[in-house]
Amino acid sequence: MNQEIVKAPENAPAPARTIEVITAEIVTIKRQAQQIALYIAIELGRRLTEAKELLPYGEWGPWLEKSVDFSQVTATRYMKLFEEYAAPQGSIFGAETEFSTLKNLSVSKALALLAVPEEEREAFAAEHHVDELSTRQTDELIAEYKAKLAASEEAKAAAEGKLESANIERDSLAKQVKELEARPVEVAVQEPDPAEIQARVDAAVKEAMAGEKAKSKDLRAKLKAAEDRANTLAKEAEDGKSKATEAAEAVAERDKLREKLRDAEKRLALSDAAVARFGVLFQQSQDVMNKLLEALAAVTDADTAARLRQAAGAMLRKFLELTDKEASGT
Repeated sequence: MNQEIVKAPENAPAPARTIEVITAEIVTIKRQAQQIALYIAIELGRRLTEAKELLPYGEWGPWLEKSVDFSQVTATRYMKLFEEYAAPQGSIFGAETEFSTLKNLSVSKALALLAVPEEEREAFAAEHHVDELSTRQTDELIAEYKAKLAASEEAKAAAEGKLESANIERDSLAKQVKELEARPVEVAVQEPDPAEIQARVDAAVKEAMAGEKAKSKDLRAKLKAAEDRANTLAKEAEDGKSKATEAAEAVAERDKLREKLRDAEKRLALSDAAVARFGVLFQQSQDVMNKLLEALAAVTDADTAARLRQAAGAMLRKFLELTDKEASGT
């Protein structure tokens, strides 16, 4: 069966173009233009780099202005694009074929992305869809990235500074511990400044004697009040104005206070400077011994602990030797 081919009239209108078709064409042309612009910028940078290496010192600026009509700022940008994005074989579509996101960038976006380290640049561009952003959006994104990077670097620097200080302090303490371990006996028996000890003891003795005097004075005042009350109650008891038991209690309190006052004045009389000084030093020695035992218990190294115990023993033996000599009068 014959089929007749129907031809459209020659003057028939062309199919209507939709907004979707036009949009897709614009996006494609725009992307192609960006790729070509970036390719041109990189290849210009390649040749500018080559030219700079050939020119004598001092002729680079004049050559740019007279021969190729480029400012040094523009030339530097092209050369930076070449340095960061170019393929060794001279084509942007060679080594960069795996970097699909970077190939679709405009020159301005490619320059902006130089703020991102090379090893992170492709992932950064893909993650944030930089090829779909406007130039303003890209600039804002890069500014935010720079701020975060600066904060991170500042925090890192601060942490490194703290670590360095801690290491210095650790090394200093380790050195001090090593020096102490090398001479534990000398450290244990080292005598403090006699003048400083005497001053502290004198102050403690003065404080102790002042306390005894204050107690004695207070007891005298209380005794005087008790005696006055006892006398008053005794007189009232005689006159029949008060109970005899209350008067007896007042007399008992008076007698008790008299006994306390006698004891206090006896202690005050006996607490001469030498005895008080010994008491103060004895108490201080007990405190020091307790602290030494606490410090020794905190030492974890067995050898070090043994040396420190040996040093403490040597100090105690020396003290006993001196007290025996004092007792024998030799």
